[in-house]
Amino acid sequence: MRYSPIHPVFFKDIRAAAHRALGELDQAEEVATAAIATDPKGLNARLILTSLAVKNNETEKWAGIKNDIRNIDPTFSTAKFAEAQPYRNQKFLDEFVANLRSAGLPK
Repeated sequence: MRYSPIHPVFFKDIRAAAHRALGELDQAEEVATAAIATDPKGLNARLILTSLAVKNNETEKWAGIKNDIRNIDPTFSTAKFAEAQPYRNQKFLDEFVANLRSAGLPK
């Protein structure tokens, strides 16, 4: 039995998302990169990195990550992703999804 209902692999994803939400983009990138090392098939950290690459206008970086996302989940869509997110702040979620769409991820 665990003390937390959240699987430990997700802690880094959640922390990276929190840093991104707070505007701490360098920390978000660092933690998301560490999350991928922990969970090589994980999507959440890659989505955070894609969003950060769009915010920083790093075209080559988001293109590579986008391809990783498509390889891991060929059926990924930003609409399906948005529906599953627990964010209370709709403006934040809309911006996050807009970043993902700007990177070329499908609606």
